[in-house]
Amino acid sequence: GNAESDKPPSTEERSGRESVYISRVSSGDEPGSSGTRPEGVSKAALLDGKDLKAATAELRPFLVSARTRMQRYLNPDGTLKDAQSHSTPGTSSVQEAQELLLAQAPQSSDERRQKMLETAKVVDTTLFRAYMFASPSLAGPLFRLDNFCDPDVVKEKLIETERYNDLVDFLYGKKLHEQALDLLERLGKDDKKSESASQLTGPRRTVAYLQGLPPEMIDLILRYVEWPLIEDPDLAMEVFLADSENAESLPRQRVLDFLRKKDKGLSVRYLKHIIGELDDSTPQFHQELVDTYVQGLKKRKFSDELARHEWETDTLGFLR
Repeated sequence: GNAESDKPPSTEERSGRESVYISRVSSGDEPGSSGTRPEGVSKAALLDGKDLKAATAELRPFLVSARTRMQRYLNPDGTLKDAQSHSTPGTSSVQEAQELLLAQAPQSSDERRQKMLETAKVVDTTLFRAYMFASPSLAGPLFRLDNFCDPDVVKEKLIETERYNDLVDFLYGKKLHEQALDLLERLGKDDKKSESASQLTGPRRTVAYLQGLPPEMIDLILRYVEWPLIEDPDLAMEVFLADSENAESLPRQRVLDFLRKKDKGLSVRYLKHIIGELDDSTPQFHQELVDTYVQGLKKRKFSDELARHEWETDTLGFLR
């Protein structure tokens, strides 16, 4: 061929070609699949079996390195870090990032941010696929850290391999709480689940998840605590009674109104907790507990004399 065609591809051309190839791998067109081969990748270059695993192992350090570099320039929320705080002498961080990671150099800040986000998503998702293909045990630590993995890809693969605990951790990290809680409820109620999901039987994992949610997510907490309250009231009440900042910071009137509708006994437990242990002096809480004690003595049907005596003792103790 002529001298022009015999020249090796430039860094930009190679980077562009590799970006296209990695993008296709991360979206599912893995070597050996029926997907279209990237330009410049011959049929002979497509690997399988041990060769593919070996190649994947070689790819992982490159992806880990690229991921580390991306973290210099992107915050976990996808915003760009300070342009000058991560540069090497004589090179701006923006220029350095473009040379290291991007096939083309976008001009505007918005374009640069979008391109870096796309690249970070490709890198992290491809690294996740590489781990799941060759070393699944390494996948968990990846998505328990801040990451840009494609949620749909991760969900599909973890469900396919029945790694449900890992999936719950991933969804929590991505703040996809409804999806995580729906999954936990479905698995918690399913008596016919596989052995790999047996540790999610019952409401315990749901209760633990709800305890990790901040008070401002009270609507979500009250919606998903309902089935644990039916299955195991004592366990479920730990969402409201636990010695934790989250439990103590929940909006107490909302919680009380909710529990009162479910079971008067549960609302009494909550009132006793916030008054006796958290020293809540709200007059209406005190009045409601007094009224509940007095009405209980008049109308409550006790299982035996011991239960009635305990109620009387609690009533007198509180009135003192």
